[in-house]
Amino acid sequence: MRGLTKKGAATIVLEDNLPYQQVWLTVDSLLYTGIVVNTNLHIHIDVAITKGKEVFLAGEGVTFSGVDGALNTVLNTHILFRKAERDNIESYFVDRSLAAANKQITMEAFLQTADSVYQQLQAINDEFIAKCPSYGEIIRNETNSMYYSWFCVPFRFKEMPNAMWEKIKAHQPYFVSNDGVAFYQQLSNNTVYNSKHGPLNIQQLLYSNYATYNAVQQSILDSIQHYEQLSESEKEKARQVLKNLYNKRYAHFAGSKRC
Repeated sequence: MRGLTKKGAATIVLEDNLPYQQVWLTVDSLLYTGIVVNTNLHIHIDVAITKGKEVFLAGEGVTFSGVDGALNTVLNTHILFRKAERDNIESYFVDRSLAAANKQITMEAFLQTADSVYQQLQAINDEFIAKCPSYGEIIRNETNSMYYSWFCVPFRFKEMPNAMWEKIKAHQPYFVSNDGVAFYQQLSNNTVYNSKHGPLNIQQLLYSNYATYNAVQQSILDSIQHYEQLSESEKEKARQVLKNLYNKRYAHFAGSKRC
């Protein structure tokens, strides 16, 4: 960040050239906001209007301009739109996702919650998008990034309904945002820990070079092979053991050219 000019302006140049990356910006006691930057963005704070009060995300006295200006105006306005209601819905969904992952509720109960949550979030989106229809696709995309990431959590060691899995695989976040990154993390976890979802079976790929590995590596592969051949009920009981073995496999094989 370059220092303030005589006119009270400062320039921030991001080190990483990531497309539409999200940055959380604090201008001391004046503004706290989330911005998405791709090309250039100008933020103007009129203290005569804000009167010394910190603006949260967007509001009177704060304007976004430049190539990315309109996008940020819409995104921040959307976050503020029926915010308390959206926060409650999303928090409830997160709680139910974690509860399902920890077997505190049934998967059937989670799926019912997930369906209801999605409908509620889309209803709020529909109302907002009616006011700025040209941004409908990106609003829904960011909501889906959040929703799909938490939908994946209970299915890390379980096969999820195929129709939903196909939707999740096809999803491509528009932004390098908190929700966009979280989506890819959960998708990766689900693919690595659930062999049924892998594009190719990692275990089989590694076994094809079994003779070239050391005794420790071979033992890890043999142990995973044993547990993966158990019945679903037995495998569920050994869920933590399998998780530990998958972590060991990653630690001992990550970066191997044979993979």
